[in-house]
This record gives sequence, structure tokens and C-alpha cells, in this order.
Amino acid sequence: MADSMNATLSDPTFEKKEDLNAPVSNPEHLHNTEETIKVTPEISDAEPKFVEVSKKEFINVKEAADNVKEVAGNVKEAAGKFAAKNVAEMKKLLPTNFLRRALSFIMYFGIVIPILTIMNTFVFGLKQEGKGKIQKLSKKNKGFVLTCNHVHPMDCTWLGVLTTPRKMVYTSMEGNFKIPVVGPFIRFFDCVPISTTIKGLRHFMNEMTDAVKRGRVVGMYPEGSIEMYCDHLRKFSDGAFTIAVDANAPVLPVVITPRERKGLWKLLKRSPCITLTVGDPVYPEDCGSHRKTVRKLREDVEAEMNHLLEIGGKAYPTKPLHDEEAFWRTDKKSGKTDR
Repeated sequence: MADSMNATLSDPTFEKKEDLNAPVSNPEHLHNTEETIKVTPEISDAEPKFVEVSKKEFINVKEAADNVKEVAGNVKEAAGKFAAKNVAEMKKLLPTNFLRRALSFIMYFGIVIPILTIMNTFVFGLKQEGKGKIQKLSKKNKGFVLTCNHVHPMDCTWLGVLTTPRKMVYTSMEGNFKIPVVGPFIRFFDCVPISTTIKGLRHFMNEMTDAVKRGRVVGMYPEGSIEMYCDHLRKFSDGAFTIAVDANAPVLPVVITPRERKGLWKLLKRSPCITLTVGDPVYPEDCGSHRKTVRKLREDVEAEMNHLLEIGGKAYPTKPLHDEEAFWRTDKKSGKTDR
């Protein structure tokens, strides 16, 4: 029995197990313990195997990630080609037929513009300031985007008269083209719908950009909606400025302001007279990225239009802006302008 116990105590394995349960008195002892564990057959076999499998798994994951990235790139490229094909196959917003374009041109300048000039002069008392700036751009045969505040249902006709002899591309909400008679009529004279779908909006932006590059004038309302005789600018969207940046063309700011009735106008009309004021063209400035460039252009145009509202149009000579009792304020219930 004693010989058996002595044999057990002298067993090297038993000694190492005792070492495992012994308190760690110094790092050297811990180091020795670790070395002892590593020489144990069971652990020494598992450790190299574990390291080897981990390395393979890392390589496999990396290869899988590269494959996924490659597949994603192929899908993105295919989607881009598919979208470009769909846009190319969509119906052109502006007419391409030569005879239709010629007939539209003759009727526009031979009939429509003369009628609108007379109507806008005598019905709205239309006055234009700074039209020479449009003529300067026209001499360069350069396309541009015209932006304007949206304050009246007929203000598109005022801009048509202002931009003559250039034939402006009008933009309007898609719903207006569903109105009988009105829809086909405005489409015939180069008015294009602003789509409410992503696909249609992309098509609209591409075609308007191409039109500006070809030297056309594209008129847009960055405010989007109409507010009768609004005396301040509302929030701008980026559409008009994105077109200008993509076409590398200027934006020509125009503001519509009411003018107090004087003389015969007090007897002939209740609503205020209208003044159009043209500002200086604003050119895109590269700000390092497309988004920043568009934002900077939008801010510059908005600042110029605010300046025109304050002093350019001279439309608020006796009343401060936002005065609820001012002459240009409209009664929403009756639809009549306060005197």
C-alpha cells in the first residue's frame, strides 16, 4: 500500500496536476505551468488544429466578401444599364418632329405671344424690369434655367412674354396635363409635365438638362406650389439647380411683385398691377461635390431673389413685408385683393 502511494506521488502527471491547483506565487511559476499544459497531448493536439481552422475560415470569409462585392457591382452595373435603357425608351417630353416644332413656333410667336402681351398689359398692368439681361444671354446663344416665385395662376404667361424672343420650355405639375383641352394645348407649346414617379422624374431631369445644353430656356418654380401674391420666398427644392449644375449653365432669377394701382388702373381693376424684375445670372461654383455645388447655387439664387424682392422690384414702397393690411394681401375666402 505504501509502495503504491509512493508510486502515485512520484507520477509526473500527478505532480503537474498539483501544480495546476497551486496558487500562483510569481509569473515565472505561471509561465512554467502554461508550458506544462502545452505539452499535454490532448491540448497540444487541439491548439494547432484550432489556429489552422481559424486561418482558413478567415481566408474563406474574405473570399466570400470579395465575391459578394463583385456580384453587387455586377448587379449595380446591370441595374444602371436597365434604367438607362428604360429612360431612353420613354416618350420624349419635347417634340422632335420638325413639322410640329415649326408649326408650334409659328403659332407661338405669331398668335399666342401677341395675345398674351396685350392681355397681360391691360389686364394685369404688366411691367418688365431688367429684360436686357435676358437679351445679353441670348446673344451668347446660351441656355439657362429661369427661376421665379409662384404667386399667380397666370404667371407662366408673364414669363413667356418676358423671355420673348426666346421660346421658353414651361414646366407644370403632371395633373394639369390631364385636364381636357388644356393638357394637349400646353403640351403643344413646349410645356412639359413634372412626373411624380422616380423613373419619370429622372427622365424629366435628364431631358431638361439636355434642353439647356442645346441652348433652351427652361422655366421652373423652385417653390413648387402657388400662393397668391405671396410677399416672401418659400422653401426651395433642388430640381432647378440640379439641372443648371448638370448642364453647367447659369440660373437667371426673376421675381414677381405686385405694384399698387395708380391712375386709370384704380378704375379698371381691383387687383394690384404686376412687376417682373430680372436679376443677374448666377453661375454654379464647384464646391468639391455635386450636392454641395447644388446647395451653394440654390443659396446664391435665393439670396439674389430676396434682394430683388426687397429693392429690385420696388413693389412695396409704402408697406413693410409681411404686413397683413398691405394692399397686395388677398382674401382667401372671396379671392379678391384687399384695397
